[in-house]
Amino acid sequence: MAIVRKKVREIEFALFSPKQIRALSAGKIFTPDTYDDDGYPIEGGLMDPHLGVIDPGIRCRTCGGRLGECMGHFGHIELTRPVVHVGYAKEIYSLLRATCKGCGRLLVTEDTLQGYDAANLNSEKFNEILEKAEKVSDSSGRCPHCGQQQQKIKFVRPYSYHEGDDTLLVTDILERFEKISEEDLMYVGFNTRPEWMIMSAIPVLPIVTRPSITLESSDRSEDDLTHKLVDILRINQRLEENINSGAPQLIIEDLWDLLQYHVATYFDNGITGIPPARHRSGRPLKTIAQRLKGKEGRFRNNLSGKRVNFSARTVISPDPNISINEVGVPEVIAVELTVPEEANKDNIDSLKGMVKNGPGKFPGAHSVIKEGKRRRILEETKDEVAETLAVGDVVERHLCDGDIVIFNRQPSLHRMSMMCHTVRVLPYSTFRLNTAVCAPYNADFDGDEMNLHVPQSEEAKAEAEILMKVQENIISPRFGEPVMGGRHDHVTGMYLLTKDGRILSRREALQLTRNIVNLPKKDTYTGRDIFSALLPNDLTMSFEGKMGPVVIEKGQVKSGVIAAKGMAGELLNEIFLKYGSDAARQYIDKSTRLAINSFMKYGFSTGIDENDLKKDGIKEITDVLDAAEKEVDKLVEQHHKKTMKVVPGKTLDESLEDYALMTLGKARMDSGKIAARRIGENSAVIMAKAGARGSLLNLTQMVGSIGQQAVRGKRIKRGYHNRTLSSFKKHDVSARANGFVRSSFKKGQTPQEYFFHAMGGRESLVDTAIRTGRSGYMQRRLINALQDLKVYPDETVRGDGKILVQFRYGEDGIDPAKTGYIKGGRKDYEKARVVPGEAVGTVAAQSIGEPGTQMTLRTFHYAGVVELSVPLGLPRLIEIIDAKRSPSNPMMTIYLDKEHMHDEKKASELAEKLDEKFMEDVCESTVDANKKEIIIKTKDKAAQEALKEISEARAANTFVVSGESLPEIKRTLGKLMKKKVSGVKDIKRTFVRELNGETVIYTEGSNLKAVLKIKGVDTVRTTTNDLYQIYETLGIEAVRSAVINEASKVLKEERLDVDIRHMMLVADQMTVTGELQAVGRHGISGSKESMLARAAFEETEKHILNAAVTGEVDMLDGVAENIIIGQSVPVGTGTIDLGVKPGIIGKGK
Repeated sequence: MAIVRKKVREIEFALFSPKQIRALSAGKIFTPDTYDDDGYPIEGGLMDPHLGVIDPGIRCRTCGGRLGECMGHFGHIELTRPVVHVGYAKEIYSLLRATCKGCGRLLVTEDTLQGYDAANLNSEKFNEILEKAEKVSDSSGRCPHCGQQQQKIKFVRPYSYHEGDDTLLVTDILERFEKISEEDLMYVGFNTRPEWMIMSAIPVLPIVTRPSITLESSDRSEDDLTHKLVDILRINQRLEENINSGAPQLIIEDLWDLLQYHVATYFDNGITGIPPARHRSGRPLKTIAQRLKGKEGRFRNNLSGKRVNFSARTVISPDPNISINEVGVPEVIAVELTVPEEANKDNIDSLKGMVKNGPGKFPGAHSVIKEGKRRRILEETKDEVAETLAVGDVVERHLCDGDIVIFNRQPSLHRMSMMCHTVRVLPYSTFRLNTAVCAPYNADFDGDEMNLHVPQSEEAKAEAEILMKVQENIISPRFGEPVMGGRHDHVTGMYLLTKDGRILSRREALQLTRNIVNLPKKDTYTGRDIFSALLPNDLTMSFEGKMGPVVIEKGQVKSGVIAAKGMAGELLNEIFLKYGSDAARQYIDKSTRLAINSFMKYGFSTGIDENDLKKDGIKEITDVLDAAEKEVDKLVEQHHKKTMKVVPGKTLDESLEDYALMTLGKARMDSGKIAARRIGENSAVIMAKAGARGSLLNLTQMVGSIGQQAVRGKRIKRGYHNRTLSSFKKHDVSARANGFVRSSFKKGQTPQEYFFHAMGGRESLVDTAIRTGRSGYMQRRLINALQDLKVYPDETVRGDGKILVQFRYGEDGIDPAKTGYIKGGRKDYEKARVVPGEAVGTVAAQSIGEPGTQMTLRTFHYAGVVELSVPLGLPRLIEIIDAKRSPSNPMMTIYLDKEHMHDEKKASELAEKLDEKFMEDVCESTVDANKKEIIIKTKDKAAQEALKEISEARAANTFVVSGESLPEIKRTLGKLMKKKVSGVKDIKRTFVRELNGETVIYTEGSNLKAVLKIKGVDTVRTTTNDLYQIYETLGIEAVRSAVINEASKVLKEERLDVDIRHMMLVADQMTVTGELQAVGRHGISGSKESMLARAAFEETEKHILNAAVTGEVDMLDGVAENIIIGQSVPVGTGTIDLGVKPGIIGKGK
């Protein structure tokens, strides 16, 4: 089967001139009707047979092709009067302002133009020249070339222009544009004639692009675009008739305007400021722009991603008896999907057998390809086809055991969401996969569906098997450790087998290990002996397991219990690194089967009575909870009497909330500890300790107390007026009335508790839903910005337009997925190196995007400073990636010099200086209405200095400002109180704290430039979370480090392990131009070289229209562009070409 690969070198964009539109056209369209009474298309109508065919049996009048052969042809409509192309309304306005109405020259002097190098102008320079020219007409100046007085031009959206008091007609604009010289256009970035933005003829799309459908009632229903073209033709005819009959100018202009409206909505039916054209049913029509843009548009739905053949989808279910490399495929699916196999002397007999089975019986075949012609196998012809099968024919046979397929679960968040498996055809109707492979797919069996794709060519199969096979992806490129292996029941099973005192007779041991491992000959075995049979003989290692240290010597477990880390952690990692992926696969396959056998032998279940406590246990928990509620009541009393110690920087109410949350949180922790101590080793505890599932918090809530419910990080406050529920008194701030659930799940909740619990639960559901969308969009932006980054053979990382992003990937050239080779005493740098062609950008984007869904949306309290709320989690990560101008919670960490760092008093004085204070913070003011005076009292020295200038001093610390009238006094007071007295701008509060043995100042609000100038501040270590301030103050290298540090901090806080190299790549891409760029349409993605890549991301129409007018050329260097035009992507295996010396082939070599 020959694969022909065309290579498109570049795509150039331009604007059609009316002349080209007419030349391209297969016929002029002039009647608004489509079909005649007999149902045949009318000549000169919108379904003219010259424009192509959509009905079987009719031939195209232009090329003679039938349905499926003819690609369709453009027609054209001659407009009675020219109209503005709505996509270029702004460009037309700009050119009108920038050129002289008399001579058509740019309104800038020759000398100014000579100052620019015409060959090397960029968009910034074009805008600069345009702005200079526009200033002349805006100020009604004179043309520097012909001296004519210019008039100010106004633009009224969407497409009308006024000069002075007159309306500019489209014909006037056309005349003006014809005068503009090519030379001048060069200086403003136009690569086409501006008069082409005014249309005197419009193209009519081929019929294949707007086919009509026949409804059940045999009526024809026309496409939206056809409807639109009918409108244009009707108005066009009316306009012509009115002009010919000499109608008044007013009517003609109205119709002309209507024609303009229809042509505008034909191109884009979403223009702001004009009502969209609607269908009879009232639904807005989908016209050209709507067809292209958005998720359901042409770019994203049909070009960047498509529906494919040779794929299947069904529900998945578990099967622990197949290998992690396999996938169970239902026979129903295996009979439908086909694989091309070329007949040779070894396989021709088996292929003949398949052909004889026909398409319906498994294993059979669907068709045979002989000399490029496909022949379907039918029940009647199958024997004859089988007999004539020859070597070299290609048989499209059913999917059989051992075939290579690609298996995928959406959402595909990282590369392990799509892996290569081999087929096992099994009965029944679901795909089956080994439970150890659920983690990378994030699959469970509660109804999830998965997709299966069958590669068709030999190259595709080889590539899938070598690069995508499950066993090759055991180690995650996000953090360099395994993402597969035994979990849950596997872990419990292995714990039951390897725990102390487990002795088995030979008979029991053989029964347990049947078909899994070979046991050494002896009479009794410990559980650890049996587990050791899974390990390679020369494996020596030790690691800290979930249940204590594990020591392995020469393939024998000497001590320790095998739990989560032995099944899917460090032990598996070691086997993978030392013995390769095949050994790791065998270890996973065998250890999980052994674990399940032992699980079934020893039995393991949990019942409701396991959560029963004896009376003294229940009493102990009740005492703790009673004490906590009393403590809260005491706090409430102190709050009423206002004797409570206020948390610095918070109000009395907020302080009460903080104390109450702390007290009740501690009560739940204590009751959990009591429960755990009283219950001892039961199934739930074993699972939590071994790392199989659950945690002690689950046990606490089942047995002890469910605890305080929170909404938005605070106790529950909202409900009825001044109380949460009608069963509480007004203004009740006790624990129970504000969402403290003291019951356990075992005991059951009261109606009030149940309601509060539902409130807390609802929040987490909403939170999850919102988080998924936000994190998905963040990942899409990241991937779009980074997908062109790849490693070159010289170890550099280059991106869009071959721009150098890193001299060496991650500064050490090491692949994060292979970091195991240089950790833990290993120094195998050759194995750990990143391979040229590796799509490091996409992997980095996935490694940061994929954990995004597990992040929280809440704001956390800063470690060490209770009063500071710092944005962490997903919102902060998005802020960093967006390079947001000012973060939602700006804060600084100010380190001090040697003189201040160990002296808290001096540090506090410095903090005092930083605090931004206004008059209203340090002054008390009263208004004396009779005397028309303001009396201001203050002890603040700086405020007194400021007041001396504008008022008279009466007594000590008292100043008086007098005025004419009461309103004037109030205005003066308002202005006065807003006046800044001391401190640094934007620093709202300061907190002096101890950090690693030295005193530091934390601030709410940030102003890096000003703070660094203050004496006593350590200018080297002081930092802020406002990236733009770092960029503006310390420059691009500093902000690169800040992006890496801030992103790492967020991920670390969420306990998500992401290799630092991924963050470094994102930071380098954001700062590579020397400016801080956001990841998204206003930054990296919007400034890509390729127009197709930009249009496929966001703002599709804008990029297409700009490319045409500036004559852009797309060199097709990146990923997105090549996918769109259907070529192989220049990344990974796509970077390698095969060269053959001419003359070698055929000489027997």
